[in-house]
Amino acid sequence: MPVVQLGNPNPIGVEGKSVTTANIPDVYTMSERLRTLFHDDGLWPQHSLASAPDWVECDDDATAEAISESTGCPIGCPEDWREAS
Repeated sequence: MPVVQLGNPNPIGVEGKSVTTANIPDVYTMSERLRTLFHDDGLWPQHSLASAPDWVECDDDATAEAISESTGCPIGCPEDWREAS
């Protein structure tokens, strides 16, 4: 089950940045994975006011690459990106 972490620059109901984490079933196709995360009724719109994440990390390289290509965000959390405390 791929674990996806997304750098959330504008989380709903939280001041400052946060990391949004999703566990995606292995049986989902790449299209289903992207839809689960970014469709209008998906995880991202339910957790963020931003149009796209600041970055993506995933334990499945193909999923990370697909998210990066789809949203335009880089793969990997930049060293200077900090979650609000």
